[in-house]
Amino acid sequence: MSTKFSADDFYDYAYHERLSDIDFYLKTAQKFGQDGVLEMGCGTGRVLIEIAKKGIKIDGLDPNERRIDICRNKLSQLSADVRKNVSLSVSTIQDYKTDKKYSLITMPFRVFQHMLTPQEQEDVLNVTKQLLNKNGILVIDIFNPHIKMLASEEYKKEFGESHYTTGDGLPFVRKDRIADRDYFKQLQFCEEIYEYDMDGKHEKIINKYITRYTFKMELENLLKYKGFDVFETYGDFEGHKFGETPYAGDIVMLSKVKGR
Repeated sequence: MSTKFSADDFYDYAYHERLSDIDFYLKTAQKFGQDGVLEMGCGTGRVLIEIAKKGIKIDGLDPNERRIDICRNKLSQLSADVRKNVSLSVSTIQDYKTDKKYSLITMPFRVFQHMLTPQEQEDVLNVTKQLLNKNGILVIDIFNPHIKMLASEEYKKEFGESHYTTGDGLPFVRKDRIADRDYFKQLQFCEEIYEYDMDGKHEKIINKYITRYTFKMELENLLKYKGFDVFETYGDFEGHKFGETPYAGDIVMLSKVKGR
C-alpha cells in the first residue's frame, strides 16, 4: 500500500462525473436555503463549494479531517466572495455544536447510510431537528436497496472497474467489492479499491467502510416517528417521483418538522 496517497486523494477525480445530484442540491439550496444551509458529511466539498459559488451561506461538517483539509485547499483557490460563504467543522453529526439554525439541512450522497444502528439514526435526526429553523427542510438521499443485488454473490468479487486520471496526470483504476453482509442488521461491509502504478511499482489502496441499507417505507416511518413530515420523495435527482420508473436507484426524501 502506498504511503503517499490515501483513498481521499482520489475521491474528487473518481466522482467528478457525478453531476446530477449537484444540480439537484443547487436548486434545492436556492429554493430553501435563504437562511443558511448545513451539509452533514460535506467531505471534500464536491456539493458544498458549488452552492457557495452561488452566493449561498453554507456550513459543512465531516468527521474525516483529511477530506476537510482537501475542501479547505480547494476553497483557498477561490475568491474571497466564495470563501466567506463557507464555514467548515471536523465533527460527527452527533457531536456538532452551534447556536445557528438553518433553513436547509442536507445529507447528500448516502451520508445517512453511515449511521449503522437504528439508535444512531435516531440520534442524528434528533440533532437535525434541533438545528432546523421554523420552516426548515431536511433532505436525505440514500440508495434504493435492490433485493437481487443484496442476495447476489457476484458483488463479493471486484466490480465496476472505471479508469480516471488525477490532476497531476496519474492514471488510476477504481473498483468496488462487497466483502460481507449482515442481513439481520442490514449492513454491507464494503471495499473501495484504487490501483495505480508509481516508481515501477503497482500500488493498491483499499478503503474499507460499512454502510447500512434502509428501505423507503422504513425511512418514512423513522422520520415520522422522530417528528418529521415527509412531503416529497424522488427516485433520482432529475425530479422523477419515486415509483415513476421501473426501478428507482435512489431515494431522495424531503421532510420538515411537524407543527412548525
